[in-house]
Amino acid sequence: MVRADGLAALTLRRLADDLGVTAAALYRHVRDKDELVSLLGDAVFEQVELPTAADGDWAEQLAIIARRTRTVLADYPGLGLYVVDSMRIFPSANALRLADASLRLLLDAGFDPKTAATAQFALRHFASAGLPVDPSLRAAVMSVPVNGFESLYAVGPFLSPEDADAGFEFGLRCFLTALRIEAGSASSATP
Repeated sequence: MVRADGLAALTLRRLADDLGVTAAALYRHVRDKDELVSLLGDAVFEQVELPTAADGDWAEQLAIIARRTRTVLADYPGLGLYVVDSMRIFPSANALRLADASLRLLLDAGFDPKTAATAQFALRHFASAGLPVDPSLRAAVMSVPVNGFESLYAVGPFLSPEDADAGFEFGLRCFLTALRIEAGSASSATP
């Protein structure tokens, strides 16, 4: 259901109907939609395979985690941000596994705990939000009157799912380049 219609379409009533049971029967297994989505998120995040040292340095491994997370979440529209936001309520074991692996890479690279937490937070949100663009976006932007929106109209032809992939890679490269610079300045500042 989430793959086909997105997370917004998921309700306990609809799921119960699809399963041929009553909504009350589902409530015996989950407290509410938040818990159901957390369980779904855990199953989805379990699909993200962690990199190994053979995959490259800490930054390359972070890039692999971000790409793999994005790839998995692309099949479940709306799930990534929802699970990230609801982790305070229902921590997902596999989302925590990804966070811990990312934090370990950052800490081992020499970042202090506060900077590592900030970088991991930013990367997690970037990977979750950096999903493919709706194919209708280009047409919607190109239908806007040019007058007063010249810049938007100029980039309109480049707003496509393929361009979103390039944009994600560009953003990831910029983010990791900045982290490499930060790691270098932090290590050179240490006596």
